[in-house]
Amino acid sequence: MIITMDPVNYEALVGSRSYKVEDADEFFSNLPKPWRAYKAKLLAPVPRFSQKVYFQSEELKMSIGSRGSKIISNALDGNLFSDKSAFYLFEDFMHQPKNLELDDLETMIGISHEVLAKQKPVFFQNNIGLIVSSLDDAILMTDEERMHEQYKANPELWRVVFNEVKASQTRLNVMQENVTFIDNKRHPTVWSRSIDTEIYILTLEVLKKRGLLDNIKVAAEIGYASGSIMHSAKRLFSPERLYGFDINDKAKYCASELFKLHLNNEKEDYVGIADNTKIIFRDGDGYESLLRKAKEGERFDLVMINPPYLPRSGVTKHSDVQDKNENHYEGIKLIRDLIDNFDDYMSEKGELIMILSNHSFVPELKESIMNALKNGLKMEVIMQKAVPLKIDDLSTDLDWQRELMGNDFIPGSNIHKGYSLWQNLYSVRFYK
Repeated sequence: MIITMDPVNYEALVGSRSYKVEDADEFFSNLPKPWRAYKAKLLAPVPRFSQKVYFQSEELKMSIGSRGSKIISNALDGNLFSDKSAFYLFEDFMHQPKNLELDDLETMIGISHEVLAKQKPVFFQNNIGLIVSSLDDAILMTDEERMHEQYKANPELWRVVFNEVKASQTRLNVMQENVTFIDNKRHPTVWSRSIDTEIYILTLEVLKKRGLLDNIKVAAEIGYASGSIMHSAKRLFSPERLYGFDINDKAKYCASELFKLHLNNEKEDYVGIADNTKIIFRDGDGYESLLRKAKEGERFDLVMINPPYLPRSGVTKHSDVQDKNENHYEGIKLIRDLIDNFDDYMSEKGELIMILSNHSFVPELKESIMNALKNGLKMEVIMQKAVPLKIDDLSTDLDWQRELMGNDFIPGSNIHKGYSLWQNLYSVRFYK
């Protein structure tokens, strides 16, 4: 499956004024009530993503008579959904998809109504994709509710498409010039890209355009997973050294494929060279690894993190969540540690960029931010976007839902665009 995300208002984002927080009380007072996150006050530019979902190779390598043939037949008839169905050829490292007319398809792979009628197997090349969803303002990577709306006239076909989306083991994500491929068969424990990731990458793009990333020599990401954000950093400003810290010891193998690296084991680190950038992966607690590197003399010009940002009562250490196979920093502890101890790992002009939710700002985090601002740290909100909360454990934990939304929250209430659990995400920059 291929997912392309293109910011439709990119130039406006670059030219817009972000929200510099001089008085944190003002910022906190403008945060939306939990149940009204999708109506948040505009504090910073709001990105809009044009998203297209394509079925590619794995989903389309199906024999005639299978579910795949239903999708192909409807696409050829032009009624996959509305008038947007089409086959595309992905060239130039999967960028700039080119529309394929039926004549092109017949020439390339011999597909036609005659082939379908004779029940002959059809096999697709890796670089051919069939568009199965198109959204003008994506709020999730695979937005089941809004995708479903596009299939009102053909609910049977929607069930076919939906099942293939859920079953897909591979995902290629494309935004701007950043491409991530993840194979969940090979890397089942590594998190794929989410809407948070797209917002983060776009934040780096905007900061680069504003000239704020020109002097980054040493950068690090905590919790790099598939390596998408690290890969964007490498592309945008090519630091001399780029560190990736992750508690998942399998993540480095997934991320190294993205960088096309051969890794060498050097003591605790796994090292590779991508052009002129030294890529260094280290397993284990990311925050502790950051501090250890700082104590060894390595100071960071930029620390990147898309952290666990939802507060959760009673979760303060790994033993509280290990039975659920969750991040041991579930909650806001990691965010507070990074803000409270900013000077312990940063260079003189270092910056910390992270994603936060309106739900993140519980009294403990507000205290950390207020203290940091009093001690000379500055805070800037680069962009914001309202998106549904999509965490499997959250969807079944009523106590956690009520902690976030309020004790009087009723599951299934306040439905907006098909979802009742919402948050407003902020990309935030801390600097001196």
